[in-house]
This record gives sequence, C-alpha cells and structure tokens, in this order.
Amino acid sequence: MALVQQNTKLSQRNGESRDGKQPNPNNSKQIQTKDKRCYELNIEKSLEKKLIAAKRVKNLKYEYTGGGIVAEADAATYELLKIAAIQYYKSYSKLNETAHITDVTDNSGKSIVQNTIRVCEQSGKKSYTINFYHTTSRMLVNGKNIQKFINEDLIIIHKSINEALDNHKNSNIKTLNELLSVQIENLLAKLRSESDTNESKGGKPSIEDIDCIQCNRPCRKRASFCDTGSHWIHYNCEKLNPAEIERIENDTSTDYQCKICLKKQDTILDYIPIDNTNLAIALLDEEIATTNRGDDLDACSLCDIVIEQQNLEYKNEVPTCFGCIGIEDQEKEQSQQIKVASTTSTVMQPPEQPVIRQASQGIS
Repeated sequence: MALVQQNTKLSQRNGESRDGKQPNPNNSKQIQTKDKRCYELNIEKSLEKKLIAAKRVKNLKYEYTGGGIVAEADAATYELLKIAAIQYYKSYSKLNETAHITDVTDNSGKSIVQNTIRVCEQSGKKSYTINFYHTTSRMLVNGKNIQKFINEDLIIIHKSINEALDNHKNSNIKTLNELLSVQIENLLAKLRSESDTNESKGGKPSIEDIDCIQCNRPCRKRASFCDTGSHWIHYNCEKLNPAEIERIENDTSTDYQCKICLKKQDTILDYIPIDNTNLAIALLDEEIATTNRGDDLDACSLCDIVIEQQNLEYKNEVPTCFGCIGIEDQEKEQSQQIKVASTTSTVMQPPEQPVIRQASQGIS
C-alpha cells in the first residue's frame, strides 16, 4: 500500500512542469503505442525474479557497456525509476523533439513486460532509446545522444524520485523492498499451493504420467519442461550434450525453450510487420547489454546499430559501420558515373592504348 501511495504521488509530481503548472496537452510532443510479444508471461518465474531484485543490496547501479548504459536496481527503486521516467516523457514538450512511448505486452495483451521510450529530434540525426525490462528490473539506454539523457533527463527523473521519498518520511527504499518481498512470497506460496492442489485432484499430471512431446513416451527422468510450449521433452530427444544438461538443471531463474519451439518461431516472424522494428531492436539491445561479449561496443552514427568497435571505422571520432561505408561508396560511384555520362560526347572514341613505362623511368 505504501508503494502504491508513493507511486501515485510520484505520478502527480511528474505531471507538473517546472513552474508547478500542469502541461498543456496540445504542446506535449509524445506518441504512445502498443506492441505484443509472441509468448505468454510465466507468472511464477517472473515473481521469483522480482523477489531476487527486492533483495538486492545496491539500490541502483549504472554501468557503461560501450554500446549503451545499463541500470540494475532493486525492485522498489526500479518501480520508482520506471514510473518517474514514463510520467516525465508523457508530458515531454521540448522544442523540435518527440518522445515515442511503447507498451510491450505478452501474447495475452494484458501483462506489460517492457516499456520502450525513444526520444528523437525532428531531423532524426540525434536520438536515444530507453528500455525498461520489468521482469529483471533493468533499464537500458542507447543511441547517438546518450549524453543528453544523462545531463538533462536523468537529473529531472532522479529529482522526482527524491521528492516523492521526501514526502513519505515514514517509508524508504528498504522498507518498500521488505514490503514487496513479503507480498511476493505470499503470492508465490498461493500459486504453488494452487498448483499442488490441482495435481492432487488430477488437474495436472505428475511427471511419471507426462509424455515427451517428441517421442510420446513417459518423461520419468532426464527430461526438461519447455516454458514456451508448456510441455516436457527428453534430453535425448533434444540431443543435448552434458554441458547443456548441466546448465539447464542448475539454472532455475531462466525460462527454457526447446528446439521445437525455436523452429516454430521462424513461422511467427511472418506475422511481424517489417516496418515495426522497435521490439526486435529492444530484444537485441537487451541481449547485448546482458551478455559479456568481451569487446567494447559502439553505435553506428548513420544506422544506429550497436556492434563491436572493431567492426566500425572512426573518422574524427565519429563511428560508421562497414555496411554504411559500402553504401556511401556505391552512391558516390553512381553519382560520378551519372556526372560523367552527362558531360561525355555521344560520339564513341576508341580507347587509348595504355602506356607502359619502364621501371628505370621512375628512378631519379
């Protein structure tokens, strides 16, 4: 209840401009859209990850990865950071800039699993994207104009959080996390109790009675549950090696996806509009930020793709990927050909014979 009250106060605070007046909706330059992922949110696993976040020692940690900034927070701080940022960009009214806010849900359309905020100038030259990943309580910021987010937007967002905390002296981050931990543990206990009740009533068969999705034989042992397809499959049917089996059995915090469901995703891609790349970019950004690739990353100044610095060419400290360099070279070559064709006479002249010089002529 304390967290709800605090979030409400924070929303009201961010709904005001710097002079305390409510922003004019006609001057607000922000766009709100919705997107949908092709999986169903696993409530129990999501709550388990939230419980881990609620027990984190550090409230908020920022880390520069080379291609962007990753912020990892405890559960309470993350909620305050997310709400403060969304409310700030909902009333965004800076000149020649637009904030595009996208709510990303699971396939049910009911559970919001991610918020993506893209801030860009009307010229499109400078922009940055902020992704909030609710399950892991992480925020990723990348793009060409990250410094503006740090020097301007983040300061205002932090100020809103501090003002909300100052207005509630009886509650702090520690007490909010303790309250969240108790609520999450109660929800998990209720979910597991209902699951055990369903199993005892025959609503959910035991593992001895579950058949493998591949071979249709009972999964008495050496099998894994696929979170994507909600079915069991033998390790042998998956053709997993010992290292993969050990990783699956030891990692209880990550959803497992079998190879059958991975192949099915190829057909799902046909239903994603090719002009709607926000979700794909967000997924790639999260993978880059959370995976230790061992190389420094940076964003191409032309196409904004985040890749290793070794695959970028720097001119006057401006990074450009090889793909964009190739396109520029082709465009220059085509323009030169057009220019030559327009100035060349229509009379075909025989090609001149090349003059072959002796090597001694080049020596003084």
